[in-house]
Amino acid sequence: MKHLSLTAAVAAGAIFYGPAMAQSATAFDGFKVGVEAAVQRNKAETDITDAVTVTAKKTGYNLRGYLGYDAVMADSFLVGLEAGLGRGGPDVDSGGAPPRVATDPGLTFDVSARAGVVVTPSMLLYGRAGYANAKLKTTITEASGERFLNRRKGGLMYGAGAEFALSENMALRAEFRRAKYGDVKSNQGVLGLNVRF
Repeated sequence: MKHLSLTAAVAAGAIFYGPAMAQSATAFDGFKVGVEAAVQRNKAETDITDAVTVTAKKTGYNLRGYLGYDAVMADSFLVGLEAGLGRGGPDVDSGGAPPRVATDPGLTFDVSARAGVVVTPSMLLYGRAGYANAKLKTTITEASGERFLNRRKGGLMYGAGAEFALSENMALRAEFRRAKYGDVKSNQGVLGLNVRF
């Protein structure tokens, strides 16, 4: 009788837990759209001449929207692509007497690939690498006057994070990310929310 009760309990658990596992396993699979907020530190190192480089740093906030597609293979390995659009984060200004440099990192876009492991049905650990590009507006003030540089610069973006399924089609993620836009480097601590469909 004891064995029969144990067998019945295991069977009941399998009936209820199995579909829940299957349902949760799809939480990281498919098309997604999302939004994220970041605390971002920008550092600009601008060469005024071959011998003079001006450095400026500032911490602020940033917003980014993104869309992408992920595929879970063999129940635990994830590969995906993502594209994002946002701001370059806080303006940086070296201040003080000339030479002085102020840079406004404007609209940014990025494309990246990510790969990860589904460690539980509701938790994903991943890394990402890709390309990021920003529109930089720089004002260089020297004793002789001001000059302006407006250009687009791009470079490597990479990071790592964790994503947590809140439901079958909604997930929260936390990520640390670095990017380089020409003479501007950024570090971001990110919280994001995405919906899959």
